[in-house]
Amino acid sequence: MDYRQPQWKSNQYSEISGIQNMANLELLRQLPLKETDNVLDAGCGDGKLTFWVAQQVKKGSVLGIDSSPSMIRLCNEKLKETSVPATFAVMDLTDVDFENRFDLVFSNSVLHWVKETGRVLEGLYKSLKPGGSMGLQFPLLNALHPFTAACQQAVRNLKLEKFFEDWEFPWYVPAPEEFKQIFSRYGFQKTKVYVKSPAIDFESSAKLFKSFDSAGLDLYTQRLPDTLQERFKQEVFSEVEKMKENGRLMVRFERIYAFGYRKI
Repeated sequence: MDYRQPQWKSNQYSEISGIQNMANLELLRQLPLKETDNVLDAGCGDGKLTFWVAQQVKKGSVLGIDSSPSMIRLCNEKLKETSVPATFAVMDLTDVDFENRFDLVFSNSVLHWVKETGRVLEGLYKSLKPGGSMGLQFPLLNALHPFTAACQQAVRNLKLEKFFEDWEFPWYVPAPEEFKQIFSRYGFQKTKVYVKSPAIDFESSAKLFKSFDSAGLDLYTQRLPDTLQERFKQEVFSEVEKMKENGRLMVRFERIYAFGYRKI
């Protein structure tokens, strides 16, 4: 396993995951979903999308997997209140070992956490039935991403570079053409790979900061002494404040989308 995920705060994540859900709309509208499909949600998080898909496949089923036990507990609590054909399991994407089981596999905002990308894509490909389809999307957390930019600037402002001298960048950030080649290399056919950068209008700096704090910010603060962690967060918040233009906080999040099929 080679996940670099922080400690997920499941309830908070559920509250602020609107960015991911907006990206889901772009993903979902291109998936050939049928009501008889057996579907795998690879990295289901709090299960919002899993439950929506389950409502569409009333004669099929959905399996949601995630490496976070707290997320799966949250999903199973929600499942008690519904009668949709969904199940959930704790599973790392690098451990996916299904054979010819699913008509459709999708993954939302997960692959950037995985260094063993080839192993994951190979496992997901094998889990598809012949002719089955795959769709995924994930953010490109490069130096231009607002979260990464704010954190890196905070490190410089506070002169904390010494704490990150041997730090390995935790996110997978491929070039689109590179990812298209990788996607095809593991068997996917009729591939389509592209990047979109939608602008998100946040209500407040606090809401944008909360979205950072719920996920990747821990990967920075855990490198720092306890006495500096809160100061670092304050500095990141200050950088978020600087993103405002004319009183509005309009931020672009670059994401890569990829679609393909298993050979019949």
